[in-house]
Amino acid sequence: MFTLYKAYWKVFAIFIPAGYLLFSRSGEGINPLCSWFVINDAESLITTIVSNLTGWSSSLNGEWWFFGSYLCAIPMGYLFCCAIQRCQNLWVDLFLVFGIDILISGFFPSVARVEAFAPLAANVYYSRFLMITGMASTFFAGIVSAKYDLMRRLKVLLCETPLSLLLCCLGTAVLYWYRTFISAGSMDILYCILIVPMLSVILDRLRPLKRFFGLLGKHSTNMWLTHSFFAYYFLEATYIVYATSNVWVDLAILIAMSLGASVFLNWFWDMGMNSAQIVAKKS
Repeated sequence: MFTLYKAYWKVFAIFIPAGYLLFSRSGEGINPLCSWFVINDAESLITTIVSNLTGWSSSLNGEWWFFGSYLCAIPMGYLFCCAIQRCQNLWVDLFLVFGIDILISGFFPSVARVEAFAPLAANVYYSRFLMITGMASTFFAGIVSAKYDLMRRLKVLLCETPLSLLLCCLGTAVLYWYRTFISAGSMDILYCILIVPMLSVILDRLRPLKRFFGLLGKHSTNMWLTHSFFAYYFLEATYIVYATSNVWVDLAILIAMSLGASVFLNWFWDMGMNSAQIVAKKS
């Protein structure tokens, strides 16, 4: 949890001030992106900064919604770990995950829509801790996967299967097609557990590509936290990202910009830490 906060604050400390100082303008005819970081008054600015700094709100970057869901899932995750601690049956644990998914994606929101229980929708504790998005179910699936080491065991099984590379390529394609065109994100609690071992088997056979994705993985947190600024919120940056009409070229540009931002962030904060240590030693 604190590792995620640390990465979040490092990005926040640079990109949010940059948004207010460099990418905000106001007035009629101005692109809506330019009004994203407009300061109305000191009180609203402080409230916005504090609520976003804690992760409670994502009003300064809509793609940071997952942080609030993650924070809300932590206490539920603790209770979930306590509930499954003594159970050693994978299917029972998965059944419990599906039950939680039904509750937070269907039951609790439905209860809040009933007129008699309408005040529940405005209750911050109910809406945040019980009506956390359906995506939060993947956290609980991840706990079960880690408990039984499912991804490693599945990868070993796949590697021992004849024509494992072909099987994993077909399996990945089928899962992508099924999630994209049929079930959307409703089965992500299973997709993640299945697709990660398959991709791992594929990348083991493609060493250069594996090294490239390994580099992206090393910077993935920073890239995820920063990419939306270039894609959506910093107007001048969007001109660069969408410079062509080819989606793959634009994606490559976005990846390059996000990776460059991550490298810069790491360098900046490493330099800051080294400078602080030198000053501390001299004093």
